[in-house]
Amino acid sequence: MVFELPVEFQKVIASTTAKVYTSNLNKLASHGFDTVEKIQTEQKEVIKVIKEIPGNDEKSRLKRRVMMSAIFWAVPLPKKNQYHTYWQKNTPLKIVGDGGKWLKKVDYTG
Repeated sequence: MVFELPVEFQKVIASTTAKVYTSNLNKLASHGFDTVEKIQTEQKEVIKVIKEIPGNDEKSRLKRRVMMSAIFWAVPLPKKNQYHTYWQKNTPLKIVGDGGKWLKKVDYTG
């Protein structure tokens, strides 16, 4: 199945990024979420599919964030939505602090 891309997108991105995002949207389409409307109205079900990405390391968290970034690119959503809430649960485990040193997320105060 292929995701039905909208005519207008939420932001302008590079063509290489668009290919990555389209691939991720097609993965969601293979689970039955093949239109903008389905992504908008079936947020809990879509998040269940995203949660199927195994692991809680940086790589798996990044994969989940990229999938949600694809949604944010293609689907108009209100500022507060379930994807945004789930995004917050998949932030990087470490964040770059002053001087380029990595800080554990729990130590981050910015």
